Amino acid sequence: MLKKLLFTALVFVVCTNSWAAEMQWFGGAHDRDWFNTANWGPAGGPIPTGVDKAKLNYVWANPGPVVSAPGAIANEIFISEDRDLGTIGEQSLTIAAGGELTANGQVILGYFGPDSRAGLPANEGRLIIDGGTATLATLGASHLWVGFGGIGHLVVNSGLLDIRGNFGIGFNGGSGTVELNGGVLNTQQFNFNNASDYSFDITGGEWIEKGFYVAEIEALVNAGKITGYGGAGEVVVTWDPVLEQTHVTAVIPEPITITLLGIGALLIRKRS
Repeated sequence: MLKKLLFTALVFVVCTNSWAAEMQWFGGAHDRDWFNTANWGPAGGPIPTGVDKAKLNYVWANPGPVVSAPGAIANEIFISEDRDLGTIGEQSLTIAAGGELTANGQVILGYFGPDSRAGLPANEGRLIIDGGTATLATLGASHLWVGFGGIGHLVVNSGLLDIRGNFGIGFNGGSGTVELNGGVLNTQQFNFNNASDYSFDITGGEWIEKGFYVAEIEALVNAGKITGYGGAGEVVVTWDPVLEQTHVTAVIPEPITITLLGIGALLIRKRS
């Protein structure tokens, strides 16, 4: 009985691996619809499934797929992972209002760094949350790497980005930028330790990190790594003991406060 169970498990693993495929974005339909099968692969389709890797490289005159309806899914998603001279350029993935994307594995923005021997620049990938919902669903395994050797950009304008694995910026010598302009960035574990070249600016919305990380995030704020309104605002880090979450937002001084500060400065100058 034990041998039968082991054999069945082995067959299942082999079959599961054989079903997985790498689906590459070609933009053959000349639109940006993720669900249009004609946009995937040189022959058109199929679209990625939950066991497939979605590979989004630069396509001339096509800035990348847009998810504007529920049901988009993939295992891994690599946005800009290429070493071909003919496909150099930034590529993006946008989750628009009404769109829902689920990734079961890791999502990488900008995979390869520059190759001076071949004269190739770094890969550059961008993920935009623009009213929709993106869920990196597998706890402890669905990671988001913003710049994994290459250059990565994360933009959250509105909607929700829920990362249940690691949230990392600038790994393997890569660089990354994060713009939180609205919506919610929900993370389980952030890791910026290996990053030297990155920025994280908040002008709206909220970053929610599971666990108590007030001191760690405030240290990044004090180091100028996390800013509010491009440095003109104040980053606010608070702790919610009920939900056991660290909340990060940004505010700008009120106009009245700015006016009073200006008047005070003038009075000081006159007295001096």
